[in-house]
Amino acid sequence: MRRQIRFIAVCLSLAVAGVPLRADDTAALKAQLSALARDARYPEAMAIAQKLADAAKSTNRESKDYAEAVSWLAFLHQVQGEVAASGALFREAYEIYSKVLPPDDPDLATSLNNLGFYYCQIGDFRQSEILYRRSLDIRERVLAKNDPAIADSLNNLAELYKSEERWDEVVPLLNRALEIRTRSLPPNHPIIAGTLQNLAGALETDPSRGSFEEAQRLLEKALEIRRSSQRADHPEIAGTLSKLATNLFNQGKYKQAEKRFREALALRRASQPPHHPDIASTLVGLSLNQIEQGKPEEAEKLLLETLEIRKEVFAPTADQFAESYRYLGRAQLHEGRTADALESIRKGTSIILARAARREKAVEHLTEHLQILAAADAIKTADHKADFDEGFTIGQNAEQSETARAVAGMAARFATQDERLQKLVSELQTIEATQTVLERHLTDDLAKPPEERETDIRKQLDDYEKKRIEINNEVKSAFPEYFDLVNASSVTTEDAVKFIKDDEALITIVSGADRTYVWALTKQGFAWHEANVSKIWLENAIKTLRATLDTEDLKRNITASSGLFDLGLSYQLYSQLLAPLEATFSSKAKLIIVPSGPLTSLPFQVLVTKQPKVLRPVLGDLAMYRDTAWIIREHAITVLPSVTSLKALRTLPKFAENRKPMVGFGNPQLGGVKSEAATRGAADRAKSSKSRGLSASMVDKVMDILRRLPDLPGAEEELRTVAKDLGATETDLHLGAAATKSAVKNADLSKFNVVYFATHGLVADDVPGLSEPALVMTPPDDPTDDDDGLLTASEVSQLNLNADWVVLAACNTAAESKPGARALSGLAKAFFHAGARAILVSHWRVDSEAAATLTTSTFGIRAKDPALGRSEALREAMLQQITKAPATPAQLWDAYPAFWAPFSVVGDGS
Repeated sequence: MRRQIRFIAVCLSLAVAGVPLRADDTAALKAQLSALARDARYPEAMAIAQKLADAAKSTNRESKDYAEAVSWLAFLHQVQGEVAASGALFREAYEIYSKVLPPDDPDLATSLNNLGFYYCQIGDFRQSEILYRRSLDIRERVLAKNDPAIADSLNNLAELYKSEERWDEVVPLLNRALEIRTRSLPPNHPIIAGTLQNLAGALETDPSRGSFEEAQRLLEKALEIRRSSQRADHPEIAGTLSKLATNLFNQGKYKQAEKRFREALALRRASQPPHHPDIASTLVGLSLNQIEQGKPEEAEKLLLETLEIRKEVFAPTADQFAESYRYLGRAQLHEGRTADALESIRKGTSIILARAARREKAVEHLTEHLQILAAADAIKTADHKADFDEGFTIGQNAEQSETARAVAGMAARFATQDERLQKLVSELQTIEATQTVLERHLTDDLAKPPEERETDIRKQLDDYEKKRIEINNEVKSAFPEYFDLVNASSVTTEDAVKFIKDDEALITIVSGADRTYVWALTKQGFAWHEANVSKIWLENAIKTLRATLDTEDLKRNITASSGLFDLGLSYQLYSQLLAPLEATFSSKAKLIIVPSGPLTSLPFQVLVTKQPKVLRPVLGDLAMYRDTAWIIREHAITVLPSVTSLKALRTLPKFAENRKPMVGFGNPQLGGVKSEAATRGAADRAKSSKSRGLSASMVDKVMDILRRLPDLPGAEEELRTVAKDLGATETDLHLGAAATKSAVKNADLSKFNVVYFATHGLVADDVPGLSEPALVMTPPDDPTDDDDGLLTASEVSQLNLNADWVVLAACNTAAESKPGARALSGLAKAFFHAGARAILVSHWRVDSEAAATLTTSTFGIRAKDPALGRSEALREAMLQQITKAPATPAQLWDAYPAFWAPFSVVGDGS
C-alpha cells in the first residue's frame, strides 16, 4: 500500500527588524541588502550585512543598528541552511533589542518572532510557541489591524501547530492570516503564495480534512504567483515545486511527481548551497517516489546523500536524521537487504525514542520499524525471543495515549503516602489539565479579530504557568521519582511478566497504516505476529459492527430484512488478529488487552471465535446469537490503555481501613419522557428500548434538551440494589433532584471505594456548544457556570477520588474527548486522572433496562463470591443474559450484543 509522505514541517515567515533609512551610505547599503535578499542573492547580501555589522559594532555593540545587522546575518545564515549559526545570532540580536527597545516595540516583536522560528526549526516547540505568542501580543497592540506582520505571526503559529499535529487549530489561523494578507498586499505577492502553500499543507496532513485535489489547486495557484513575481531561479519557486511534487505523490501520480521533484531539485542545486537542508528534503521526496516506482537502489543513493547533507546542518539527534534512516531502511527492505534495513531503522528509532512526544509521524516510523522487524524475524530460525522483546518495546512506544498518561499520573500521585505531597501532585496535574483547555481557547481566540476575543485568557495562562513552575519545583525537591513514574513509556518483557498472574494473558495490539501487530505474553510463554490488516480496514470494519449495536440506531432502522450484527465480520477480525496466537493465550481464563487506534472503540467480547452458520443474520435469525461462539464464553476481558498501566495499577498501595463502600448519583430530575410498558414483541424490544443518551432529534437549546431527556426511574432501583450488595447506606445515594453537579463537587469522594453514576451520558457535539463528553445531572432552575447540569470531562478531572472502581452506567462513556480523537480519551481519561483504579464504561447508547441488569448482576455476583475480579463478575453477568432461555419473543434480544455487551472494564480488572 502506498504511504503518504509526511515531511518534517518547516516554520515560515522569517523577518528582519528594520529602522528608518537615513540619507547616507548606511541607508544605501541597507536598501541594497534588502533588495538582494528579496532576490535570493544571499552571498552578496551576506557581505553587505557583515559590513554593516562591523561598522555598527565599532561604534556601539549594544545598539539598535548592530542588532539589526546581526538579525540580517542570522536570516541569511538561516536561508542558506546554516541553522546553528543562525540560532546564535538570533539570540544575540534579541538580547540587544530587549535592552535598548521598549517592551512593546514592533522591532522587539520581530526579534521574538525570529527567535521563535529558530526554536521551531530545531524542534523546541514549547519555547517556540511562547516566543511566537509574545510577538503576536505586541504586534496586535501596536500595529494596524491588518498589518502583514500580524499575519506573519498567525502563519508561524499555524505552522508550529501543524508540526505538533494540532490539526483543528491550524486552518482557522491560516485563514485569518490569508484574509489580512489579501487586504494589505497585492494579489501576486510571494507572501500570498506562501500562505496558499501552508493552507494546502494543512488540507493534506489533517486526517479530518484531507483533500489532495483541493490542495493541488492551491499549490498550482501559488506556483503561478511565484513565477509571475520572482526570478525564474528563485529558491522559493523550488520550494513550491517540491510541495506540489509531494502532493502528486500522495495522490499516486508518480510520473508527474517525479517530473516535479527533479525540476525542484535542479532549481535547488542551482540556487542554494550544496548542503542546504531544503535539498535534502526534496531528495527524500524523490527517493520515496522512486521506491514506489520499483527503483529502491536509486532511492538508497538519494537517501545516503540526505544523510551527508544533514550531518553538515543538524545535531545528530535531530528528527531529520530519523526521517532519513527510516526511508533508507524502507529502500533496503525493497532491495531484499533485510538485515541492513533493520540496522538503518534502528538508528532512526533511537532518535524517536529520545523524544518525549509520540506524534503521528513518530508512530508511523515505529510501526514501519515493526514491519521490518517482522520481515527479519520471519527468515530467522532461532532467537525469536529477542525480536519479540524488541517489538514489544517498540509497540508500546508507538501507542502512548492520553489515557495511559492519566493512569500513570494517578499511580504516581498515590505512590507517596505523604498526604501533603499527594495534594501538591494533584494540584500540579489539575493545573496542567487546565492549561491545556485554556491553550485551546486561546488558539480559538487568535483566529478572531482582537475586538472579538476574551480578554483574560493570556493572563490566566501566565498565572497558571507561574503556579505550575512553583509546584513543579517543590515536587522535584520532595518527590523526584514522581517524574520518572509519570513519564514511563514502556516496560520490558521481563518486567511485564512480573505483573501478569498465572491465569492471565496480556495481549497488545498496534495498528499501523498497512499492517497490524499483535503480541501475547503469559507467565509461561510469548508469541507475536504481523496481521495483513490496515488501519483503514479496521476503521471500516469496526464502524460496520458498531452501526448495528447502538440501541438508538436499532430503534430507527430495524426492519425484517435489515442486517443485524455481522457475525462473519466479527469472526474475520478474530481470525486475523487473535487466532494466530491462540496457542499462547487459549488456556488462560482472563485476557488483559491493550488495544490501539480504532480497536479502542469496540468491546472485545463481541468477537466471534468460530465460523458462524449465518454470516450476516437478519431479524428472523435473532435466536442464533444465543448460540454464537463469543470470546467472552472462554475468557474474562479487561482493557488497559497501555502496558505501563498494568505496572502502575498493580504497584499501587493498598487502601486504608475504614473506607466507605459506595457513593452513587442517579436518575437526575429532568422532566422528560416517562417509562413505557415493557411487554413488547421481538422487533418492538429494539424499537422501544429506552437509552441513557441523547436522541439525535434533540437539537434545541442545551437546558431544554436536558429537560426533555427521559427520566430513568430504574436507575434508582439499580443504585439501591448495588448499595445493598456493598453495604452502603441510603445517605450516600444522591437520587432524583439531589443528583446534582454541586452534590458531586461538594462530596468528599476520596473516601469511597466505589463511585457510581447511573444517568445519561453525552458525547461532544450532542448538544450545542458541548465540546467534550459529559454526564447529565439534575439541571438547576437558574444555571450558572458552576452548575449547568452537565458534569464535563474537564470538570471530572478536577475531582479528588481514590476509588477502587468508578461505574459509568450511562451512554457512550468510553467515547473520545472530541470528534476524531481515540476512544477512552474523554470521561475514562478524566476519571483516571481524578483517581480511579478501574472504570466500567459503555461503548454505545445503552438500553436502560439492560444496563441495570448487567451492573446489578455484576455486583451481586461479586457479593456472593468476593474472590472474583471485576472482569470475571462482568463476564458472568453477560453470560447470564446471553444464555437465559427466552420466555417471550422480546427476550430473544437479550442475547443480541447491543444489550449484553456495551460495558468494558478499563483499568485493573482483577
